[in-house]
Amino acid sequence: MLKITKTITRISTENSTGKGNKLNAVSLIFAAAILLAMAAVSEGMHDKEVIFPEIAAMALGYLVSPRQPWRVSSLRMFILISCCAWSGLLIVLYVPLPLWYQIILAFLVSQIFYLFGGTTMAPIISAAVLPVILQTHSIVYPISASSLTLGVIILHEILVRTGKRIPAVFTPVPAPGRNDLVSAGKRIVTVMLFAWIAINAKLLFMAAPPVLVAFTEFTNPKSPARKRPLAVSLLVTACAAYGAFFRFLIINTLHLPLTLCVICVIVCSFLTIKQSSLWIPPAAAMGILAMIIPDSQLPTFALQVFCGIAILMGTAIAFFREDKKKTRKETESETPSA
Repeated sequence: MLKITKTITRISTENSTGKGNKLNAVSLIFAAAILLAMAAVSEGMHDKEVIFPEIAAMALGYLVSPRQPWRVSSLRMFILISCCAWSGLLIVLYVPLPLWYQIILAFLVSQIFYLFGGTTMAPIISAAVLPVILQTHSIVYPISASSLTLGVIILHEILVRTGKRIPAVFTPVPAPGRNDLVSAGKRIVTVMLFAWIAINAKLLFMAAPPVLVAFTEFTNPKSPARKRPLAVSLLVTACAAYGAFFRFLIINTLHLPLTLCVICVIVCSFLTIKQSSLWIPPAAAMGILAMIIPDSQLPTFALQVFCGIAILMGTAIAFFREDKKKTRKETESETPSA
């Protein structure tokens, strides 16, 4: 009876994460298409607010990755990304506090959505923190984030209906327990200290939004990424380096289109991710983030990211250890995306 129960649990888990998906040309084309469409619209409008880096993470995890990395439904994905994107913008517009306070507030709000949203989808954190770090003042950003998310959802549905992707059975994650709240509190305190250091050291992108997304997922003691901390840190750094290098070469030096730059970044990032067998969505987002950071940050961007990801990975391993009483996130999230 015990064996039967374990087998049923395993099958249910595999279905909930879409295990069994194989790489196929259609999925890759769809993922590239949504990113290139974003770049083309940004160029056409001459507005970088259109660029939503986390869409690269969502395309990787929801369209391409062999195993869906989050416990999430399409509807919740759309609602949570939209709410977090608008929250970040509203903080910039209506909370007249120094940058550090705004970052902490955005991270706090995103943690609330993360805990009570019934999912394990950490990329929503980036949706809230990104407009604060870049001091976005335009509604173009949240509209773009919502529109791109909807695009990924539509493409995912097409893949499922055409048999190119196995549908994941979604069951809402239970409300957080005491251990979940304690873990969230520790994350907030860590980010408070880390963001203060990054801001005062003038190395803001040590706390880049995808780094904070990865950190949130690293704090799950069951995260496979914790077994290969150096490889994960180098992968995320490599994607950041691709973004910074191609932006400097193609856009700043050769004055060629952003779309061409994005093509180079996503090809190099995907090949590196596939070669490493580490399907980590925040890594994909890092290369796209390099498209919208200030020019002055390009030379040190990859180094800042490496320092940030390494320090926070080390912090997660040291201070977020497995408890005999599992948190609901550890129990419900089978394969964290970071």
